[in-house]
Amino acid sequence: MAATATAVAMAVARATSPTSTTSSVAVAKNGDVVVAYTANPKKGRYDIHVVTVKGEKVGKPRKITNSPDDAMAPSLSSDGRDVWLAWYEWRMMGDKSRDREVFAAKRKGGGWSKAVQVSPTNVKSYED
Repeated sequence: MAATATAVAMAVARATSPTSTTSSVAVAKNGDVVVAYTANPKKGRYDIHVVTVKGEKVGKPRKITNSPDDAMAPSLSSDGRDVWLAWYEWRMMGDKSRDREVFAAKRKGGGWSKAVQVSPTNVKSYED
């Protein structure tokens, strides 16, 4: 059963609570609606969270990242088969500078694949 507009609206509302920022939405092949968002519910580091909407049922939010620094800007896409999630995580460069590393994961059944870094890994140092 495809997700209803009411259930999707509830999931998006959860994803835009005072402790969350950017959200993204994609529809899976089976009609599930996936909502990804950035949040820091315990007022610590920001991490990427995902909630799936099936019909009228809004699933339990699931934390996707456990970043040593903030994880930000989730972006979902669907190619008609799979749902993909991309985001960036800040990484420290020295004691005063931060750099972004970009990651991606694919939705697999009820879970997600292991995150893969898609930004260059062979660069010694660079700054955004």
